[in-house]
Amino acid sequence: MSKPFIIWTMRRTGGTSLTTLLTDISEYNGIQHEPFNQDRVLGGFIKKFRAGVPIDEIEEGIRKVFLDKPLIKHCYELFGKEFNKLIVDTACEQEYKHIFLRREDEVSRIVSLFLAQQTSVWGPEQKREKYQNIISGKEALQPFNIEKMVEHYKWCNTITHYIQNILEENAQEYKVISFENFYTGTREARLKNLYELFDYLEFEHVVREQYKDKIEEKIFHSSQNSKSILEYVPNYQEAIKKLHTISKI
Repeated sequence: MSKPFIIWTMRRTGGTSLTTLLTDISEYNGIQHEPFNQDRVLGGFIKKFRAGVPIDEIEEGIRKVFLDKPLIKHCYELFGKEFNKLIVDTACEQEYKHIFLRREDEVSRIVSLFLAQQTSVWGPEQKREKYQNIISGKEALQPFNIEKMVEHYKWCNTITHYIQNILEENAQEYKVISFENFYTGTREARLKNLYELFDYLEFEHVVREQYKDKIEEKIFHSSQNSKSILEYVPNYQEAIKKLHTISKI
């Protein structure tokens, strides 16, 4: 048997494609992506938290969810420290493998996120018509809110270290991987990184051949190419320069 997993990630890291692939392979049951988001299947917990329901009651409910070991992709930057701690602490009671999926080029991730928020393009199925309208001049992109981008950059760094510290305090091993491990570089290097992740999750080697079509689809053909419209954002270069400055502090 392989191990159940939680992917701790943030938006615009390639997490959807990777989680879908790993879930298809795993013997454990998947659940809706980012299930703790307010509008998702486990969103009732964050609603209760924000409504002031006692923490013990919420914690017990989350604990019952994890007893079945569902496979989770959690975009933790959307939640505060206290609610994230509830998820970490209850998950640590089960035999989960913890994966941190990040993006080495954090500036590009932030830019991609704010572009997606402005265009409402979150997946390939939404891209074609929207991008064509922008390139043709039918739709104009607004300037980025650079102040909010910087604020979000700092928050993501803070909450990442916070969750990793909790896992370490609970003596939980975690594996850090990156968007670039799977979606950039040579084919051989990307497959090597993917197979190392398979080994970490204790997948049998036979899955490499069994799921080769899925691997091809999710790893090699899932790019949205948002860079093609960045030049149409009026202050794109200014935003990039500011974020790179912050990243060096």
